[in-house]
Amino acid sequence: MKLLREPLVHFLTLGGLLFAVFAVADHLKQRPVPVNRIYVTMQTADKLAADFRKQSGHAPDAAERQRLIDDYVRGEVLVREARAQGIDRDDPVVRAELRRRMEESAASSVAAGEPSEADLEKFLAEHPREFAGADGQVPPLAQIRARVVTRWQEAQKQAAVDAAYQDMRGRYEVVVEQPAAAKKTP
Repeated sequence: MKLLREPLVHFLTLGGLLFAVFAVADHLKQRPVPVNRIYVTMQTADKLAADFRKQSGHAPDAAERQRLIDDYVRGEVLVREARAQGIDRDDPVVRAELRRRMEESAASSVAAGEPSEADLEKFLAEHPREFAGADGQVPPLAQIRARVVTRWQEAQKQAAVDAAYQDMRGRYEVVVEQPAAAKKTP
């Protein structure tokens, strides 16, 4: 029993425990990281093959189909790693592409049908400067109909984008940090 009261025993026991803890921690650190699963469904593979068919004019053979799947997996791995490293955040190119795609998605919801004559006349009356000639005069609708139709369709799409944005914007609270007021010196 006297042995248990010796400081050297306490020191050696504590040292042994610390050694064991660090050995276990080191072992756990060296274990392989769990692999994230990338599951390529038949639908995905078929879509890749259909896209290939549209571009090349023929269905992919087995080797081409495997290359399509390999390329898809490569893209998925790189995108996941980029996200894990935060490359997708605060990158102006990525942000611009995401914005473009969201606006394109909202704009695609508008039917690109033909406007009525009344719609075109109203649009022309509301936007005369866009169609005025060098002399400042707006030609009759019959002469510039194609341009007015194109601009009317663009305006319809932009209105859809703006409406979608307003809907999405309602889900967010925006706080803009203001610079601290300059202190006055007496």
